[in-house]
Amino acid sequence: MSFGYVEKGFSPSTEDLKKINKYTRREFDADSLYVFTVILCDNDIDRDFEKFSLSALNELKTFFVGKTGISDHSMKSSDQKARVFETWIEKGNGTTADGEPYYMLKAKAYMLKNEENKGFIDELDAGIKKEVSVSCSSKKATCSICGKDKRQCRCEHVSGKEYKGKIACTILSDISDAYEFSFVAVPAQRQAGVTKAFEFTKENNMEDIIKTLKNMSDDTTVSKFQLDSLLNYVDSLEDEAELGRQRKSGVEKVLGENQITLESGCVKCGNFTLESGYEKAKELFTEHPDVDTLICATDTMAVGAANWLKENGYQIPQQVQIAGMGDSFLGKIIEPKLTTVHFFYKTSGMESAKVLVDLIESKETSSVHKEIKMGCKVVLRESHRNI
Repeated sequence: MSFGYVEKGFSPSTEDLKKINKYTRREFDADSLYVFTVILCDNDIDRDFEKFSLSALNELKTFFVGKTGISDHSMKSSDQKARVFETWIEKGNGTTADGEPYYMLKAKAYMLKNEENKGFIDELDAGIKKEVSVSCSSKKATCSICGKDKRQCRCEHVSGKEYKGKIACTILSDISDAYEFSFVAVPAQRQAGVTKAFEFTKENNMEDIIKTLKNMSDDTTVSKFQLDSLLNYVDSLEDEAELGRQRKSGVEKVLGENQITLESGCVKCGNFTLESGYEKAKELFTEHPDVDTLICATDTMAVGAANWLKENGYQIPQQVQIAGMGDSFLGKIIEPKLTTVHFFYKTSGMESAKVLVDLIESKETSSVHKEIKMGCKVVLRESHRNI
């Protein structure tokens, strides 16, 4: 399943009331409370092609005790509606989309019976308000195909695609905290599944941060660290865009010098990721199936594009020759090995350090501007046709 839901209301037992009253400032009786069970989440693949591992569900089971239930992931205190007082793991019928035994994280929660909540409780009983999503922190996000942690490195597998009969998805584990569950209206799009709000860390995928912010209310505040993370992400996008423009300009210049015309429709812009290379190759060759040469702004994009070409029956380099830029390790281990452009980053860094040391040790007080251009070289491997 792709989201949790409220099951039913019930009359709390004496044991339930003892657990509930641990969270209250005065004792409440059964007549004062509305108590219900809810499936918070499960270990099936959701609409974002993510899933919790069984170990993650067990960690969430502990973290969710005492957490609040809110409306539409709103951070306003007025939208706090309920509180979880008990959780457990329950084995369901059947299997998950990837063939594993199906398990659910279930909970008991309570809310006050008062005039303010009366309409909300009526909607719960009528099944109008039913779906819920959860917000939590996951330290690991592992590819189901290759086992790589996407928090630490990228992998070549595209979520939602099948590889030798196995669906690619991201397995979330090593839960560090749970924040709340939220009553939500679930529209048709995939993003309406379980919402997983991740910690803002250096290793974090910024797309997760953006998805979290989209689920917040208009008056939500963010910390300075969170704001700095977003600003750094914007800066990195600007750097990538400028780098892409420079490399595109260089390719166009060389093609022009050799009387080769590059059609505007054959230029696809994306970000410097495997996924982007894969999707842009799909877009390009769907529109222009006769293209026989592909130059990508980075090796990473080139590897993503090569994966799409091979999956769709194109032979590299016989039908389509492909080159990247950056001379990365990834380009050296794929088949065929990637033709690329090597930039002297290490030498450039060493020369920059020498200039800095000279400036520090120099007795010159006036500012000194020194520019060093290191150049580059083409590394011919196996993904191009011999001329």
